[in-house]
Amino acid sequence: FLNATGTRAVFLDERSVPTFFNPVNDQALEIPEFQGPPQQVLWDAADPNIFVIANGTDYQVYTYASTTINGPMIEAVGTHPQAPGAHPIMMLHGVVAFQLPGGKMQNELLSTHAALRETHVSGERGRERFVRALNMNRLQDAWEVAAHAQIPEMWEQLAHRAMTHMEIEFAIRVYRFVG
Repeated sequence: FLNATGTRAVFLDERSVPTFFNPVNDQALEIPEFQGPPQQVLWDAADPNIFVIANGTDYQVYTYASTTINGPMIEAVGTHPQAPGAHPIMMLHGVVAFQLPGGKMQNELLSTHAALRETHVSGERGRERFVRALNMNRLQDAWEVAAHAQIPEMWEQLAHRAMTHMEIEFAIRVYRFVG
């Protein structure tokens, strides 16, 4: 299952474990926490570092970070139930387009991305948006929530994530803002 630009692929190894492959640098990373036999892989057309593996009952969402302090990594973001008999076709901004058994096309926003669609949220919804943004390495979205909420723990988490993913300029920006 290749991404749209053909630079990355997910394949099954000899143990039937899905493995992420980046042919640009020959990286092969085992995909963590995968459940069930993979049936389809969808790459988000708007974010080449987000992909979904459909197994017939769930969409399992992952993010790829090419550069971190621990080397390249794949992280599980979450799952979303897959409609029975649905055949996924494509994904854009966390919205999966799929075909139902009768041929009808339908779109569905994944629950892993839903909080990112909301703006100027506070309380628990704001915290959820912040956590989802961090999990998908969308540091600017996390920044917006942290700036609105003004909760010190959010700034610490944001700075830590930026440093871990070697986004040094972004981490400096966070430290200057709170310091």
